[in-house]
Amino acid sequence: MLAKFDARNWDCQEPEVRLIKWIEPHLAFFKLTTACGKSREKENDKLFRWKESVLFDTNKGRSVLGLDNSYDEKAATAKFQKYYQGTIPTPTPLPTPTPTPEETPTGQ
Repeated sequence: MLAKFDARNWDCQEPEVRLIKWIEPHLAFFKLTTACGKSREKENDKLFRWKESVLFDTNKGRSVLGLDNSYDEKAATAKFQKYYQGTIPTPTPLPTPTPTPEETPTGQ
């Protein structure tokens, strides 16, 4: 989040971090909120609130997905669940065993 502010040259406070819920035992949904001004170079007469939803992976020790203001909690939860489903590896199918000659039908 702070990297976005730096790239846009916004003047923002440290975000307030709130845990919304655990998506899975190792995935936490956080809501970050801060007040920002459009410029670091001059005094900002008008401030705006910036909100971001973040999915934090405790196994990786970092955020893995961030969503901006346009997502409400329900939409963000659905998006995070979809992310989680995409990380589950699909099982490799077991090879079909070759039948032994005595198990092979002869057509009689």
